[in-house]
Amino acid sequence: MGPSQEALTPPQMDPQWSQINRYATFETDLDQLRSKLISEAPKENSEGLTSSIMLPLPDSTTRLFKIMESPVMEAELAAKYPEIKTYKGTDGKNYMRMIVTDNWMKAYILTDEGDIILEPLSIKDKNHYGVYHSYDIALNPESNSLRCGENGRYFLRPEERHQSNQNAEPEPVVEQIMGVKPVVLHKYRIALACTDE
Repeated sequence: MGPSQEALTPPQMDPQWSQINRYATFETDLDQLRSKLISEAPKENSEGLTSSIMLPLPDSTTRLFKIMESPVMEAELAAKYPEIKTYKGTDGKNYMRMIVTDNWMKAYILTDEGDIILEPLSIKDKNHYGVYHSYDIALNPESNSLRCGENGRYFLRPEERHQSNQNAEPEPVVEQIMGVKPVVLHKYRIALACTDE
């Protein structure tokens, strides 16, 4: 993965990219990446077996993540859609989840500075991607609600989050997710139908 040499122009990009204030672009050979992941990434395990992948960041740098395959679908559903593979990993500080199909990939990196999203620039082009901070999504501040405990963690810039949580003791994201605190596993089943609108 590297910076995109042939960046897509806005008319070639999917419309939602016009709502992203700042992003970096990069290019990858999805078929080659997918083959590497399928052949090298171990199944989820507690022995610490991982494979490595470099992921781009919004500042155009890259970071090495140790990953493992982490299925999220029930076995019968996974057998019906074998092209969908999901992974999890960490760079030692930040936590990452990634989904890869035959036609695209997406990754979400949870960091102390804000969440990072990696996704295709166009659903019609499987080799060109954009990466951005969630706080660079152009949102109408009045549309953000504080219902269900949402406190702006994902949408506020780091300095705004700091001002709103001055008394809170920060805890690194990776410790929140993969730390030594007791974890209660809840299993839910959901049926979801979507249209292409």
